Amino acid sequence: MAKPVTTRLKPLPVSSPDEQRLCPLCAGDNHCAVASGQDASQCWCMTAQFPPSLLEQTVEYAGKQCICDQCRQLFEVR
Repeated sequence: MAKPVTTRLKPLPVSSPDEQRLCPLCAGDNHCAVASGQDASQCWCMTAQFPPSLLEQTVEYAGKQCICDQCRQLFEVR
């Protein structure tokens, strides 16, 4: 399991379609349904709540690469 970023958030660059399956914060599997070829409505993130400040820090990845649930939860705890 990838170790999530717990200090300053610095998204990783996306360079290939396979990397769409990786969280831009920890490089772990983001379990994105769309990256796996499924409909977006099937993705876990469609029912999850993301802190606005987390989304602001990763806006360049919106619609390209999803944050994993583990990083989302860790950010909420901070």
